[in-house]
Amino acid sequence: QATPAQWSSIPVLDYFNGQVSVELPPGGFAYYRIPVPADATRMRWSSVHSFEVRQHVEQGAREAGDPVDPEVAEAVAHAVNGALEALARWWASHPHLTPDELADLVVDLVGPGLLARP
Repeated sequence: QATPAQWSSIPVLDYFNGQVSVELPPGGFAYYRIPVPADATRMRWSSVHSFEVRQHVEQGAREAGDPVDPEVAEAVAHAVNGALEALARWWASHPHLTPDELADLVVDLVGPGLLARP
């Protein structure tokens, strides 16, 4: 948790179109400040990692000798990414689990689907 003395060193993102690209290790975190206008009534944010996931899906298909359908690879990437984001939110209330235990859970969950052949 950042202290008030550290806030000035935290990067600022624009409220209307702020973007950031960062790679974090398992269990890692990053802080960003987002100045919110006084008249703002809500804020929407998203975390998208599907491009990297899609690259791995396509690479795995190629290595297996399977045809690569970019649209299917993109859909699979978004589905896997959504599952990972949901699991990360769930983990916040189950901190006794280690990153390795979560990784095993993910492999057990999505591995069979990624290995399936059409």
